[in-house]
This record gives sequence, structure tokens and C-alpha cells, in this order.
Amino acid sequence: MKLPRVLIAAALAVSVASVATSASAQTNYFVGPQGYGFQYTYYIGGQLVSTHYLGCNGWESWDGYNGWADLTMGDSYDYIEWEC
Repeated sequence: MKLPRVLIAAALAVSVASVATSASAQTNYFVGPQGYGFQYTYYIGGQLVSTHYLGCNGWESWDGYNGWADLTMGDSYDYIEWEC
């Protein structure tokens, strides 16, 4: 049985919204001074889903999202790293 495209698009929108909602609570914790810092941002369909940041001062902020960008499905990510 084929589903209409509208239903498929609606189901995808709901699943993306639930992922974005579940990953929205940031957790901050101290891991100690670092030799480098980074920021990772993950997008699904152009919508920000997750961020993970580690600063030179040792504070890390992460929302707990463990997904990886599936570039074949149109997901994308940005990763920036720097020396402290």
C-alpha cells in the first residue's frame, strides 16, 4: 500500500520535531582546562537539532543527542576546532 506524500512529509516533520525537542535541554559540566576547544552543530532538513561545545576554560555544553549526520538524507553538520 502506498502512502500519500503528504502523510509521509507530515510523519517526517513530527519525527524531526520530536528529535529536536528531546535534544533541546543543554547540560553544562566542567571537565578541566583544555588544549583545544570545539563546537559541533547538527542539522536535519536545515533545522538545528543539536549543539556540542567545549571551551578552552574546560566548560562543556551538550544536549545529549547521539545522532550522526546522514548526508545521504540531506542532514548536515558544522564542526569547528581551535587551539587554546
